[in-house]
Amino acid sequence: MVTLYHWDLPQKLQDDFGGWLSPKIVDIFADYARTCFELFGDEVNWWITINEPKQICEAGYGSGGYAPGVFSPGVGNYKCAKNVLLAHAKAYHIYDKEFRKKNQGKVAIVIDSNWFEPASAKPEDKEASERSLQFTYGLYGNPVFNGDWPAVVKERVAQRSKQAGLKESRLPALTKEEIKLIKGTHDFLCINHYTSHKVSAWYEPPVTDTSFGADIGVNDWMPKEWPKGGEGWFSVWAPGMRKLLNWLKDTYNNPEIVITENGLSDNTGTLEDDHRINYYRDYLSNCLDAIYIDNVNLTGYTAWSILDDWEWRTGYHSLIGMYKVDFNDPNRARIPKKSAAYFTQIAKNRCLAENPAECIH
Repeated sequence: MVTLYHWDLPQKLQDDFGGWLSPKIVDIFADYARTCFELFGDEVNWWITINEPKQICEAGYGSGGYAPGVFSPGVGNYKCAKNVLLAHAKAYHIYDKEFRKKNQGKVAIVIDSNWFEPASAKPEDKEASERSLQFTYGLYGNPVFNGDWPAVVKERVAQRSKQAGLKESRLPALTKEEIKLIKGTHDFLCINHYTSHKVSAWYEPPVTDTSFGADIGVNDWMPKEWPKGGEGWFSVWAPGMRKLLNWLKDTYNNPEIVITENGLSDNTGTLEDDHRINYYRDYLSNCLDAIYIDNVNLTGYTAWSILDDWEWRTGYHSLIGMYKVDFNDPNRARIPKKSAAYFTQIAKNRCLAENPAECIH
């Protein structure tokens, strides 16, 4: 499985015309995709066009927390979203028309999402959960699987734009031609999932606040009793994995699903990472329940990550690998953590038990 774009925007494209804020990038990305398909199509069967567009657009062109660091809340993130979807769609159609017959591969876009657990059974809290999912996954998933932006996203952004005195919605419309171009551009569904939050209904934020969070308009938090990962946004609640898989199944007509990222960060550096073993065991157990009890069509799983790596916001300080990397060693020595042996055992024995003797086949 090869990803064409994981946030590595050439600086020149940002300097010349604003990167993902400009429609010019759509055809440039399509040409780049065609080149990759031509060069590597014989060796690659699974293609990802773009990884985590929400992070590209919201963090890169909304809040400005990631490169290129553009602060344009409620405007830049939505312009970016439209251009990302069009770029993905054009790349997909290029593969479909020019390369699929020969190479017999598959193409998809990877979207990340938390699970948002309703704080109660109240209808307004359930609605807050659904709204969070539609803004987070559906903003990109709905145009690809169902056509057009999610209804709740269109309605809320249009309403808040009007109340702020704007003549048109901050969310750019998709034309009939664009909807047709984007819809159906998937051979499977990809999900990156790490964490869950709780949500409840909230007061309506002032319309002068155009941030993505204000457009969603829910109360979002991590319960204190849930274990935490190595970063502030990371809480551990394995049932969220199963719930999210079922939501994807129900929302997008039971597609083939591949989990393209799932794992636990920490900042301890310990080799005795039982907390990571527990994470993988519990999350994979919920995946199995989704498959065998809920009939979710889950066909693939990728653990993130085999190595401690460089993360976009925390650099080398967020340790997420099953192998420790000694960043003070010029040779970057790899040292297996306890979780490496555990995951090897999973692959070998096809069983989640730490003790192979407990496995039943």
